[in-house]
Amino acid sequence: MPNIEIHGLSNLMARDVRKQIFDMFAGGLYVDEMVVTIFPTEVTDARGKRRTFLRLANSYQAHTREIVERLKGLNMDIERIELAEFIPKPG
Repeated sequence: MPNIEIHGLSNLMARDVRKQIFDMFAGGLYVDEMVVTIFPTEVTDARGKRRTFLRLANSYQAHTREIVERLKGLNMDIERIELAEFIPKPG
């Protein structure tokens, strides 16, 4: 399950980015498993400059490079975290 996290944007801007993400992956093989998580965080460097970023945590690594390449189109920094396992809830 690809989980794309949005960090450092206002709620309104983050919702717009979330829509862009789902639009760019529409019709893809794994879009039904994809989630986008909005974190209400303030992300700044030591000088107070905003440093918004996306974080990809993906339990199925086969599509990771493709996802990252598409996300680059949003012109934001991207962190990629490899998950060892995703354990779905029962049922």
